[in-house]
Amino acid sequence: MVVQVARVEEMSAWSTLAVPVDESKFVQGRIGPYRLGPLVRRTAFGEIVLALQDERLGVVELDVCASLAGTALTAPDGALMNDLAEVVGLQHRHIATIIGSGFDEGVPYIVRHHHLGVTLEQLLESKEEISPSLAVAVLHAAAEALEFLSRQGSKRGACSLGGFDARDVFLGYDGRILLVGLGLKSARVPTLAPTQADLQSCFELARQLDEASEARLTSAIAAGRSLKDLVRAARRRDPEACGDATRHVAAALRLRFADRIREERAFFGLSALH
Repeated sequence: MVVQVARVEEMSAWSTLAVPVDESKFVQGRIGPYRLGPLVRRTAFGEIVLALQDERLGVVELDVCASLAGTALTAPDGALMNDLAEVVGLQHRHIATIIGSGFDEGVPYIVRHHHLGVTLEQLLESKEEISPSLAVAVLHAAAEALEFLSRQGSKRGACSLGGFDARDVFLGYDGRILLVGLGLKSARVPTLAPTQADLQSCFELARQLDEASEARLTSAIAAGRSLKDLVRAARRRDPEACGDATRHVAAALRLRFADRIREERAFFGLSALH
């Protein structure tokens, strides 16, 4: 119990949910009720920007899918509306919960709480070797989240990502591991059923993590026939890493992204001591 309390306190030190920020930093235009701020990162479908909602505290991020504007997916009865209806509000420790969505002049956007961190792609781009424990922790978290999503919604696969890559795996400076990109499976146009696409993406993720860590993940999960199998295989491979993923992720990111962390914390007026 002491460890759990410590982790809650640690995560709260990185939270931007109730931090009063300088509103002059959010003058990049508007989308619906949101005042836009800096660009966070680009995605396969557009970009993610920080935003402030009128008359509310706390910063959110808008996943603005500009490339999907004007397509059949975004029609009032289109697949995107149906997909988002299935996933909004879903909660799991390894998914980034969608708290809202909308359309602005035909451009769809998704609203999430903002967390400080980087994507797995950004970590792998550093070309530095990562620890086998970190690799196992990331694979386990992704497979666990996807297995959860496969069981949600009106039918099997309704809430699946429909395939993903390292851009869709978010690593928080506080140690959390989150999948992003929910509600966009129709836009990904997978050649497989959504749950099968997720399974195949997990195998590709294992290969990438192997290259960066020599964790021998591909051999450990070679017999996996389902997402549940992958969760079990990762847990057998390194139970300590799966159980203490927060520590492994936080330690790796704070070592590699120290300057970036200071800049991001300063933007939100957070102490640079953590």
